[in-house]
Amino acid sequence: MTEPGWYPDPSGAPGQRYFDGSQWADRAAGHQPPKKSNKRWIILGVVLAVLVFFGGCAAILIAGDTQEDEDSPRPAASAQPDPTVSPAGSAARDGNFEFEILKIGQTKTLQDMTDDPNMTMTADGLYVVVTVTVTNIGDEPAAFSGQDQLIIDTEGREFAVDSEAEAYVNTGYDYTSPIGPGDSIEVDLPFDVPPDGKVDRMELHDSASSGGVLLDLPWS
Repeated sequence: MTEPGWYPDPSGAPGQRYFDGSQWADRAAGHQPPKKSNKRWIILGVVLAVLVFFGGCAAILIAGDTQEDEDSPRPAASAQPDPTVSPAGSAARDGNFEFEILKIGQTKTLQDMTDDPNMTMTADGLYVVVTVTVTNIGDEPAAFSGQDQLIIDTEGREFAVDSEAEAYVNTGYDYTSPIGPGDSIEVDLPFDVPPDGKVDRMELHDSASSGGVLLDLPWS
C-alpha cells in the first residue's frame, strides 16, 4: 500500500500531487517561484552603514579642527614702529639734503627783511617761524622747496608753510635756486598755526615724494 505523501503527478504534468493513501488530491504542487535573495539588500545595508560611519568621523574631525581654530589665539598684528625723531640741535638727512634747525620763534605779525614798518603780515593764529640750514650732500645741484616742509603739533595735526609769508620773510634772498653739491643755505619757514597749537616737531623733505625726516623743535 502506497504511503500518503507528495509524488510526481501521475498525469505527467509537471509538478507533484498529493496522494492521501487512497486517492490523488485535486491540487497539484507546481514549481514554487524561487525566493528572492536578501543578499543584495544586506550588501547595500553594509555599504550604507560604512558610509554613515566614515561621514560621522569626518564631521567630528572637521568640528574638532574648527573648534581648535576658534580656541587658538590669533597672532596680534605687528605694530608699526613710530618714525624716528631726531633730537633738537642734531642734523638729519633725507635724499640729497641734510637739515638742521637753528632756531624757532613765534609772533602774531611778520616784518619783511627791509624792516619797513608798512610791510607787515598778520597771522590768522600765530606765526611759528623756523630757521633751517639746508646742505646739499649729493653729487648734483638740487633745489629746495619750502612747500614740501611741515610742522606737527602734539595732537598730530600737520601745518604747511605759509607760501606768501615765506616769500615775505625771505625777501631779497634767492633761496629757490638749486643748491650746489656741498653748499648750504639758511631759510626761514613760517607756519600759521592756531593759538592753541603746541607744535613740537618738524618734518623735512628733500622733495614732495621723499620719505622725509622728523626733528624735534628746539623750544628753549
